Amino acid sequence: MSNLNRALGAARVADYQSSAYAALYLDRMQPVLQAESVAGGGATGYLLTNETGRHLALWMSFEDIIRVADLKTRASRFARVRDEARARDDEPVVITDYLKPGLEELASLLPPALGRRLIAWAQRTGRLRAWNVGMHIQTSSVLGFVLVRSIAWLKPWRPMSFRFAAEQAHIEDWLARIREAARRDLRLALEIAACAGLIKGYGDTHRLGMANFLALMDALIDNPVSADPLAQAGALASARAAALADPEGRALAKNLGRPPMGGKPVVWLSKAN
Repeated sequence: MSNLNRALGAARVADYQSSAYAALYLDRMQPVLQAESVAGGGATGYLLTNETGRHLALWMSFEDIIRVADLKTRASRFARVRDEARARDDEPVVITDYLKPGLEELASLLPPALGRRLIAWAQRTGRLRAWNVGMHIQTSSVLGFVLVRSIAWLKPWRPMSFRFAAEQAHIEDWLARIREAARRDLRLALEIAACAGLIKGYGDTHRLGMANFLALMDALIDNPVSADPLAQAGALASARAAALADPEGRALAKNLGRPPMGGKPVVWLSKAN
């Protein structure tokens, strides 16, 4: 991993959370570098390590409601909007942001045990999106700014939250798969690393991306049809392309030979007498 890429990744993660979080990023990258070195990755300029580092920095700085609130209330954002609007110094610029927090966002901020129970209850009862409230907030006003910024001030709490714990567990599993694959074939390891690109955004976008990612890992890495690493890499590349072309998961389900994900359940009712 080049010094520039290492520095860029660590800087992004530190800005997202803290210097300790950036140190964790660097610690996580060291075993990947070692695995690639043993596999002869130096001949390709440590491509696996660089790609894993890029995706890891993005994943470790995943979008949550705290991150969104932070970015929306930064001085650099207001300056950029004024510049894009070509507003003069004496001209007011009104910025209205649309937020739609709901039960899932609340659960993401709770301690892991509570957040997990709340999500499980919401999924079981069909209330996961039942209480999403659309809000138009003028972040350019004092009241609107303080309201949104107060969410960003929860940043120190993030490492104790349900969403943070869940993301870290997925990250560790992903890195373990990369290291194991590197011992077999670097191309396979590189394909696994690239699959992290399916996970982006938050809310429904993140949920669909994570579902596609987990489906790929389950079908083609954890329970592969073929033990040949080159065949696995080819199948993974094909399935990943299908997932990127259709984030809803229909193309991926067809590629994997599975039922489409995300459908509505059918409820059978007994015939009335």
